[in-house]
Amino acid sequence: MSIKLLYLDTCSVVKIFLNEKGHDVMMWLLGSESVLAYSVYLLTSSYVLEEFPRVIGSMETGRISPSQAKGILQRYKARLRGMSRLHVCDRGKSSSFRDSIAVSADVLLAKHQRNARHKMDMLHLAVVKKCLGMYVAGSLPNIVTSDRQFKSVIRKEGLGIIDPEEIGVVNLKQYLGQLDGLGAS
Repeated sequence: MSIKLLYLDTCSVVKIFLNEKGHDVMMWLLGSESVLAYSVYLLTSSYVLEEFPRVIGSMETGRISPSQAKGILQRYKARLRGMSRLHVCDRGKSSSFRDSIAVSADVLLAKHQRNARHKMDMLHLAVVKKCLGMYVAGSLPNIVTSDRQFKSVIRKEGLGIIDPEEIGVVNLKQYLGQLDGLGAS
């Protein structure tokens, strides 16, 4: 059974803390069954850790109340930053590594004809390409996201997508089972 490499972008991490569509999938991924039965290895980046508080802050204008935002940020600091199941693949890397990620993101912006508004998506994708290249024993890398525009770029780059809003836990288990034998080359 190969390791299933799943990269969580900011929109999927938000679903850990908000009871919205896809929350059940994210909670299942964080549980022990996903590791024990399906060999799931969850990754994210320092960019997600930096972006998350800004995203929650932007939700205070209608989606959540200021007190909910404050509670989420407190839980985030206590839970996400110390969560042993979620590995920050670029943590502790040198500044030249981060510079390389930024350059790669700029190349991806140009390649996919996106504007600066999409820079964070391209940073996520650049991290995935750089970090997941270090894991040779894993399955096809998948990005966990519900961002429609980002998903179109991910497909063009040949990576898998798990949309927690669309897949459901039962179908996710089936999909993860199918990833065995589709190892990275």
